[in-house]
Amino acid sequence: MDAGRVFAWGDSAGGLLALMAALTGAEANGSEGPGSGVQGVVAWFPVTDLAGLLDDVAQAGGRPDPGPESREALFLGAPPGAVPDLAAQASPVTHASAAAPPVLLMHGAADDLVPPAQSIRLAEALTRAGATVELELVPGATHFWNGADDVAAIVRRSAGFLGTLKRKD
Repeated sequence: MDAGRVFAWGDSAGGLLALMAALTGAEANGSEGPGSGVQGVVAWFPVTDLAGLLDDVAQAGGRPDPGPESREALFLGAPPGAVPDLAAQASPVTHASAAAPPVLLMHGAADDLVPPAQSIRLAEALTRAGATVELELVPGATHFWNGADDVAAIVRRSAGFLGTLKRKD
């Protein structure tokens, strides 16, 4: 294994975790690069902004769940609105910085479970911070690539992105 070539890749909640591993490591180590050693991230349809998720779901025509048994409440221990500081700290968008490793965000354009606004918001925050980020919205796709024309192409695109990244010493 090459410890200098560590990548994170996750989908949905796993995308949130992959992004948090990379972005909080980058924050901890400042401009020297990701402290976690993560050299690049692929995140498919990730939650990136817990505080904004309910509004995003409603605007996408989904069914927002503000209750204490929602996925987000179970993750945080309370609904995001009840613990705004914790929700912010657990959201990748809060940790966007120039020190972030390169990020590829891929999201179904028709996702109403975790709407594409989540990836769009993070891409904008990373761009503003001066980080390298690529965003692709997959036409017709919902969560877990339901409705996508060519899932194999999504996988190839994701692996290809990581393959282009150079080792940082």
